Amino acid sequence: MSDDNKVEALHMQPFPENPTLEQAVQMFAHHSCPMPLRRQALSILIGEKFLPKQADDPVVESGLWRLLQTAQAKSEASPVDRLMALAECVRFGQVVKRMAPMIATQLQPVFVNPLPALGMLADADDRLNVARACSAAPRGLPWLVWWLAQAIAEEETGEKARSEMLSSLLSRSESLQQAIELLVKAFSDLRPATELPGDSLARRLTRTLAILRSLILESEMPAGNGLGNALFELLVMPMDAVGKPDTEKVRLDLCEEALLTVHDAVRSRVSLVTDAQLYQVLAYCKRLCGGRAWPKQLDRPRRRLVADVSEALLLLGKQGRRDQPLLEQFSVLADSTQDAKAMAQALAYSHPELPEDVRDWLVHGRVRHLAQASVSVQEFASSNADGVLGLALGIGRSLGDLSQSIRQPLLDALEIYEPSLIYGTQQLFDKVRALTVLVDQVCGLRQLALHGELGQEVQFSVKFFDLADGAEPRQRMLVKQPAVVRLRPDRSPGEVLVRGLLE
Repeated sequence: MSDDNKVEALHMQPFPENPTLEQAVQMFAHHSCPMPLRRQALSILIGEKFLPKQADDPVVESGLWRLLQTAQAKSEASPVDRLMALAECVRFGQVVKRMAPMIATQLQPVFVNPLPALGMLADADDRLNVARACSAAPRGLPWLVWWLAQAIAEEETGEKARSEMLSSLLSRSESLQQAIELLVKAFSDLRPATELPGDSLARRLTRTLAILRSLILESEMPAGNGLGNALFELLVMPMDAVGKPDTEKVRLDLCEEALLTVHDAVRSRVSLVTDAQLYQVLAYCKRLCGGRAWPKQLDRPRRRLVADVSEALLLLGKQGRRDQPLLEQFSVLADSTQDAKAMAQALAYSHPELPEDVRDWLVHGRVRHLAQASVSVQEFASSNADGVLGLALGIGRSLGDLSQSIRQPLLDALEIYEPSLIYGTQQLFDKVRALTVLVDQVCGLRQLALHGELGQEVQFSVKFFDLADGAEPRQRMLVKQPAVVRLRPDRSPGEVLVRGLLE
């Protein structure tokens, strides 16, 4: 009897509710077995460890062929059966790994036309396997990215399926921005049929963001030019369509994931740290939480973002650049205006290497025009004189150290060989000491000081130092010439009058 006749001979109607292994083999291959029962039969074959060794059996091959035929786009099967057959083909390939490449090849025509909505499958494992099939689908399918975005938005509790679909969506998008914009549209079209649709939608967004931010850390794809606006719309547009969450915990969970998503985006892509637009979702989260003080649950992500904004301001500040929208994020992240000012001032006071105009901007929260033209001219002239005076201070201190080191040995030698020169030499050393004291006093009155000591190892800072000829920039370098600075009231280095040299 031929293999086809053997299969046709396995006529078992009605199909048993609790089939044995032998009956399960027959059910899996039978042409008229309903798709849910064929799925049940495959589960028995997998559970009894029958498949790995018997996958080449003609009866088993016949069952696999029927699954592949049912999944095809031209199949006469119902949409649900098509999706279930696709899921079962993937499951078969996971168990019989040697046949997985062949199954993947046979499934390629399935994706010629859009798949039915994934939500038709009640089982989360089935949805996961269909998502896995989509990950292996051909590239360049225009319908698939939108289908994936819709499936992600409609997914309720299947987090593995959501993760697989998000990973596939990112891999088929040109940028993070493009992928999130698709999610914005999909979530905005969603209308949960629940008593609290805002809560239901917020929970799905929370789960989506939790997976998305882990994928952002792993992915190397570009961010895109409008990632900040896309993240903002991902929360705002769906919530505006169905209403904000009613439950406080749901609101807090959503805001926590949104804040951490911004932080992880910054952490994984350094170029984003200075993009003020990326932080605009923070203000919306604060409004969701009441608009005043941040809840305690959000302290951890909020502190991380304060550090991110501080790093961004510091990075720009060292280049002499100021970004007012970025500075204003302190007002969003702080619980009060005073706290926001304290954050900015602490940043200014702890980084004396920042240019003075940047530090003043951080301290006062705005750009100030401090002097009129005539006063500016006077200050310029005074600064030049003070710079020369500061250089004299450096030379005077070096001269004082040198005279101190040779004074006694020189006088001892003169006492033996040239006693007549002892008095004049003593007078010379005394005059040098008096001159260095006078220069020190004048510099003190003018609030002048030297930054760095000759031969000292310091961190390279473009505010205070230039490189000596032939020197290569390094993180730590030796001072060849100290910088001349004007001290602030707190005695910390302020305005740089003459930049020093490092080697």
